[in-house]
Amino acid sequence: MMLVPMTTFAQDALPQGDANQSTGLADIVVTARRSTENAQSVPVTITALDAQGLRDAQIRTPQDLQASVPGVFLSGSSSRASPMYAIRGQSRPLSGNGAPAVVTYFSDVPLPTYVSAVPQFDLQSIQVLKGPQGTLFGRNTSAGAVLLYPQAPTYNLEGYVEGTIGNYDLRTLEGVVNVPILEGKVALRLGGLMERRDGNIKNIDTRFRDLQNLHSNHLRASLLLEPTDWLKNTTIFDYNRQPYSKVSATGTVLVWADPNDPYLSAQYEAQRKRGFFTSGSNFTTSEGYTTYGLSNKTEISIGNITLTNIFGLRQVKFATDNSGDAVPLKYVDSLQVIGSRQYSNEVQLAGDGLGGRLKWLVGGFFLDAKPRGPNTLDTDIFRDVFAPGLLPNTPSSYAFNREKSKALFANLSYRLDALLDGLTVNAGARYTWDKFYLCSGTGEYDPPYSYTPDDCPGVIPEGSAIAGKSSKPTWTIGLDYQANEDLFFFITSRRGYKAAGLNGPSFGTGLKPLQGFRPEITTDVELGVKSTIRAGGAQIRLNGSVFRSYVRDLQQTVSGVSTGNFAGIGLACTAPDFEPFLDGDCDPSNDPQGTVLTINAGKLRTTGVELESVIAPTRNLTLTMGATFIDAKVTSFSVPAILAAVAPPNLGTLYTPKRTFSGDVRYVLPLDERIGEVALNATYYTSSKFDMVGYTANGYQLVNARLDWNNIAGSQVSAGIFARNLFNAKYVSGPAITAVGLPLTSVIVGDPRAYGLVLRVGFGPR
Repeated sequence: MMLVPMTTFAQDALPQGDANQSTGLADIVVTARRSTENAQSVPVTITALDAQGLRDAQIRTPQDLQASVPGVFLSGSSSRASPMYAIRGQSRPLSGNGAPAVVTYFSDVPLPTYVSAVPQFDLQSIQVLKGPQGTLFGRNTSAGAVLLYPQAPTYNLEGYVEGTIGNYDLRTLEGVVNVPILEGKVALRLGGLMERRDGNIKNIDTRFRDLQNLHSNHLRASLLLEPTDWLKNTTIFDYNRQPYSKVSATGTVLVWADPNDPYLSAQYEAQRKRGFFTSGSNFTTSEGYTTYGLSNKTEISIGNITLTNIFGLRQVKFATDNSGDAVPLKYVDSLQVIGSRQYSNEVQLAGDGLGGRLKWLVGGFFLDAKPRGPNTLDTDIFRDVFAPGLLPNTPSSYAFNREKSKALFANLSYRLDALLDGLTVNAGARYTWDKFYLCSGTGEYDPPYSYTPDDCPGVIPEGSAIAGKSSKPTWTIGLDYQANEDLFFFITSRRGYKAAGLNGPSFGTGLKPLQGFRPEITTDVELGVKSTIRAGGAQIRLNGSVFRSYVRDLQQTVSGVSTGNFAGIGLACTAPDFEPFLDGDCDPSNDPQGTVLTINAGKLRTTGVELESVIAPTRNLTLTMGATFIDAKVTSFSVPAILAAVAPPNLGTLYTPKRTFSGDVRYVLPLDERIGEVALNATYYTSSKFDMVGYTANGYQLVNARLDWNNIAGSQVSAGIFARNLFNAKYVSGPAITAVGLPLTSVIVGDPRAYGLVLRVGFGPR
């Protein structure tokens, strides 16, 4: 596995450099400000995995990435199609409205917040940037970015077919063909992936489907045009579909129940006896999506100046019907429908001057995300708990969100060799303007849901529209010093920004002050060193950084904010026992959608140390290790009095393990190349405990292993066996129902042990 630091200036990763003649450790170079740079000589912390590393580490989903990149955590989501990354203690609110602290990009195009998971097949690299971003490309972020780059078309006739079978009746089929249409001018790359698997979370009610199964199809086409030596154009189209009727929702497990509730207590005890990877559901859950994307990147190079334009279109249609409570009664069930279309465009102009001492980049960014079709959430809370039909059905709530973001940015790097040979100053600035609009209302009591953005606010019941805006400058400033060929130091400080936002619908008097929330601002300082140590025939790369970040106006969500459903059985919504379900005015028509509010919860200070090393004692053996140590402290915590009963005390330190560690061993048997390459890969990951809203998840350990025989007998046929979660560790991957005040807690669990066989047949030049 190739796990190395790379540069935030990177736009397209270049091929892996030549391996050191004495070891199997190779240099990695990237395109930085339209020039190639060694990854060991760039002033930022970034972890990258190349195509071979992704295969060795068995990274097929965002959840797999977490185990290979210390310091990156999947902060949980009700759907695996919408991963939410947490880096250095910051993420996006898990529900409701709010900008992400970490943005995912596919081929330089930012992905929407919902259904941002991209099928990770035929990828060139995945790069994880840590710390505030935005003065070089894309959207502004306060914690980092995850960049996915697909394999680009080449001028070779080549490709492969790969099939996988495994337990839980796993079946995948993947294929790619690359066609040179006009040598040196036009090339086309086509790829597809089909995934099938039974559910790996057992449903105790055999009438309903097991949870967390797979059934999806993905297509991708990339067209490369190079009509001249100064013009390059790449267009990528991708289509992804998971049928709603054939896939169950994410599996949830009951981990706590109120001992005063006899039914839930019995369910909890039964859960403990029947095993960790089981769940209960009172209906057949479902989850489906259809997405497509189109990106076009044009690069014009004239002399030492390059103009780049990146256009992106992403369209999403998503629906999930989930029994999040993990019990066979309607304690908390929900059905959500989301549709959106997002346009983005980015322009960059980059060059150099002053005899190569100065490198500069200026650019602009635009994004417009619009709702499409029904956007609704229908939640049943305690619907059939007291007696079936006793509590009234509640209507669905619609929320049509639109956001626009515009920005200008500039970045420069200037060599100060006149002062000290190898010293460089780096500086960047950005100004971002954000606008947002929310139209909401109440709708049908049961599906189908028919209201669209055109019906709001005039047609939809209780329709209301609100709008807001925010704008902020952000920046980066730093120095780096190349002491010698093998030793590099850097220090940098950055300002990051998450846009303000709105809560909906239009609230009554009690919650009116919480209608909107302010921008979240992050300022950090980071000091890093990157080194290469050579000892005889061995080579070691050892990199480390220490950082401290300060966050003010921290954006977090509070759930369980609603008028009680108890009026239907004669219980006043102001009764003290039901404080967690109050919204201040006893009018259910203006309850926060999904009972969730985003608020500014205070200030957060995070201090951390990150270490990465790659050791190659011989050509056949590579050891990769990474570790993070993070101390996140809330230095100021403030929650409005009306939310005191439902706001957990740990809002500021969610999804932040204090310690994570990953290790990877890759050993290639010393065989004659006519036999092929036999390689063993084993990975280990461990995390300390971490807080979720209202629940603390235990630390855990994961072990994955893979044995491959590549290029069997000199052919292009390869075979392998793999095991993920080899020792069947039982761990929590995210929250499901964890609101303060509810009589139960359920969580999303990680996948149980998986194993299988892989066969790959390639063709074309090696």
